[in-house]
Amino acid sequence: MLHLSGITAALSGTCLDLMRELTARRPGRPLVSFDVNHRPGLWRGTDAPEVLRDLARGADLVFVGQDEAWGLRGAEAVRAALPEPEVLVVKQGAAGATVFDRRDVTFVPAPRVDVVAAVGAGDAFAAGFLSATLRGLPVRDRLRHGHLLAAAALTVPGDLAAPPAREHADRLAALDDAAWGRLRLGPGWTDDTQRAPEEVRTP
Repeated sequence: MLHLSGITAALSGTCLDLMRELTARRPGRPLVSFDVNHRPGLWRGTDAPEVLRDLARGADLVFVGQDEAWGLRGAEAVRAALPEPEVLVVKQGAAGATVFDRRDVTFVPAPRVDVVAAVGAGDAFAAGFLSATLRGLPVRDRLRHGHLLAAAALTVPGDLAAPPAREHADRLAALDDAAWGRLRLGPGWTDDTQRAPEEVRTP
C-alpha cells in the first residue's frame, strides 16, 4: 500500500508532478490510498479543488472530509463526483463516516469523545482504517478502528498520541451497536483495559 496526502501536491510544481505520476493508473502498482487534505493556505495560483479531485480519481482508496469536499452536500454527492476509487471514505466529523465500495454503503457513527485538542484526528483516522484494511477486517470494523485512533489523537494535547493496544481496540471495535452507541472516550482511555469496554470514559 502507498498512502499519499494532498498536502504534498501543494508544496511545489515538482511535488504535484510526482503526485500525478504516483496516482496514474497502471498495472502492477500497489494499492494507492489518497487523503485529500485540502489546505487552502498552501495553494498558490492553482485550482486546488480540481487538482485534488483529479488526483483522487486515480487512487484506489480515498479519504475526504465532508468539509473539504468541493462544496458538495452529503456523502452520496461526494460519491457521485468520485465514482472511480474502489473505496471512498467520507469523513463526517463528530457524526461518523461513510464508506462506499463496489458492493455497499456503510455508515458508522463516531463514539462520543471528550476532546482535548482537535488536531491530528484525520491522519489518525486514516491510519486506523488502513491498518484494519491491511488486516482484512470487515468494513464496519475498519471504520471503527479509524474512529478509535482518531479518538486517541483527540484526547491528548498536540497531534501525537499513543494508540490503544491492538487487543483493546479490537475489543471495542467488536462491540454490538448498542454498546458502541454508549461508548464515550476521554483522556487516558487508551490505557484502560480493566473496565468493561462500554464504560471507558473520563472519570
